[in-house]
Amino acid sequence: MEPSSVKLVTQAWLLRGISSLPGKLSLRDERIAFRAHGSGNLWPSQLRKLEQQLRVDELAVRLEREESLNLFDLPLHDITRIHFPWYTFSGGMNLMIHGVWIRFGFDHPANSAAPPGGRDPLGEISSARKAGKAWKMALGL
Repeated sequence: MEPSSVKLVTQAWLLRGISSLPGKLSLRDERIAFRAHGSGNLWPSQLRKLEQQLRVDELAVRLEREESLNLFDLPLHDITRIHFPWYTFSGGMNLMIHGVWIRFGFDHPANSAAPPGGRDPLGEISSARKAGKAWKMALGL
């Protein structure tokens, strides 16, 4: 993967089974980062497992207190694989971090809090696809 100097910030949800964690996914200065905002609807056991996988001290405790927290901020070369699954129609992206797949969706998961102004399913699909395509372009894929 070729590093990118492109700057990109999108809303994203870290997906764990049927649960999700909202935040911002960003690409700056050849680094990729995800900043979570609260615990979303992840179960405590999912938060603890994510804490171990991403090697972030007190991740579970801090997110359960509804804090904002960087889950990772890594050089692009530390991401060993990037995959845009066909079944997300460009609306999702998977990253291999520390040997673990971390999945992201760019649209509001059905069981997450509704966005301000309510849900617009067609608009959300369009926005998610637009974000996914922007990530593909920024990452040179």
